[in-house]
Amino acid sequence: MRRTGLACLLLLAACPPRGDSRAQPPPLFPQGAPPPLEPIQIESFSLPRSALTQTQILDPRVRAALQTDDFKQSQALVDVLWVVSNAGIMADERDRLAAAVSAFIQVLADSKVDWQMGVTSSDLSTYPLPDGTTHQGDGGKLHGPVPILSASDPNYLQDFKSALTWTIQRDTAPSQTSIFRSMQLAIENAEPGGPNAGLLRDGAALAIIGAADTDDESFGEPAWYARWLKGLKGKGNEELVTFSALGGPTGGCTPTGQAQIFGSQVDPTVRLQELVTATGGVFESICDEPAFVPALQRIALNLKTLRRYFPLSVTPDPTSIAVTVDGAPVAQDPQAGWEYLSAINTVAFLGSYVPDPGADVTISYAVGS
Repeated sequence: MRRTGLACLLLLAACPPRGDSRAQPPPLFPQGAPPPLEPIQIESFSLPRSALTQTQILDPRVRAALQTDDFKQSQALVDVLWVVSNAGIMADERDRLAAAVSAFIQVLADSKVDWQMGVTSSDLSTYPLPDGTTHQGDGGKLHGPVPILSASDPNYLQDFKSALTWTIQRDTAPSQTSIFRSMQLAIENAEPGGPNAGLLRDGAALAIIGAADTDDESFGEPAWYARWLKGLKGKGNEELVTFSALGGPTGGCTPTGQAQIFGSQVDPTVRLQELVTATGGVFESICDEPAFVPALQRIALNLKTLRRYFPLSVTPDPTSIAVTVDGAPVAQDPQAGWEYLSAINTVAFLGSYVPDPGADVTISYAVGS
């Protein structure tokens, strides 16, 4: 009886609803096509066995790394400030200085330096004169008919001599040698609108040269003035400023030809020497050189002008070094080209040739082992 009821229910489910006369589609079932089963085709290549047997594996070839160091030559601008004692007993030394300055300038010209210079005295004194007026020291103001001298002035030698000439207005004028303070005032007066405007140029090295037969009497220690000078050109340019001097060496001295003159003995100028040492300048005796020519030449050669030393970034194979200046090769020649100084790992131009101002210097080499 239960089986008969179940069969009836299945028949009723399969029958269309009453009143629906449409034909019903056959039931759909998923159809799957069998995958094609074909044999894998393997192509056969005929390889020449002789070529494989002749292949040789070599050891890896080691080549030195190549290095190129690029440099820009300086513009070779130098501003020179002379701070000279105007004491009466220094008259002979000032004359000798005026006669020797041409040798100083010739060294700068040979080094392709664009120079300019001015002169001031070490006199900051103030005192009354017999005519009722008052003497005022230079106070750092540039002296002479042409305050700022350069190669464009056809009479610069005569104008330099005039700048070194002071009238001694009375025999009893108080003695004062304020080299450092006069130097400071001269530089401060070189600001735009000041009496020495134009003396200091952007990007130029600054060389101060003091000359005195007595030591500096300025207030303040030489170390303070050294720090002040090194800060003038900004961070990283401390070496652009130097102080050199003609003064009394350790133990003192007597100027040439003045041994019989009372009071001609020159005491050691200790403070001047300290500032020279602190700034990398050159100190020369004011007594030893009757013409001052060698002394001024040594000072000129020390000025931070055209670069002659170009340190390499790594140690090279010396035989591989090649140098070009503005794209043109330069020969390895200690007299007319360059040489490699292994002790300081530097390419140097120490002979007659030096790269021009602003030139591009390129040094290529293989890195040494």
